[in-house]
Amino acid sequence: MKTIFTFLSSFLVVFTLSSVAWSQSTETNEEYGITATVPDDWDVADGNDRAVFNFLHAESHSQIEVIGTRLMTADVADVFFETFHETLEGSQFEIFETEEKSIGDFSGTETIYEFDSSGVRLKIAVFQFVNDTVAWITVTYIQNDIFEEQIGAYREVIGSLSFEGVE
Repeated sequence: MKTIFTFLSSFLVVFTLSSVAWSQSTETNEEYGITATVPDDWDVADGNDRAVFNFLHAESHSQIEVIGTRLMTADVADVFFETFHETLEGSQFEIFETEEKSIGDFSGTETIYEFDSSGVRLKIAVFQFVNDTVAWITVTYIQNDIFEEQIGAYREVIGSLSFEGVE
């Protein structure tokens, strides 16, 4: 009896873990050799030519973009990053906080902006890092009142980014 209980317990643990793995899908971009995991309850969104990956939370309309740009050398990444941030600041996005941090295997800078749009307060988080000779920006647009609830999905996408095994 103890053997059957042990077997069934082991089976349930393996089945549960496998179900979690099956529920998440991944997206691969061959041009940049990168793979990302789509967060639970988020969909792959089309129609964004600048993003390598674009994910949309249908219920809240929150969005996660992963943007890459090839560099002649890694040293010129600052120009790409500064231009991106200048564009946000020029559009009246206000810096809420900036922090050097590691997310998954990547070290970079995360800047969180706030912005009012049609009476709705948004927070925009931007994480920037360099991998080889590609500068990466991941950005999420989330309503202020659900920011803490959804920022985890954004950081999960960053943590899931993989450059291994992709040509």
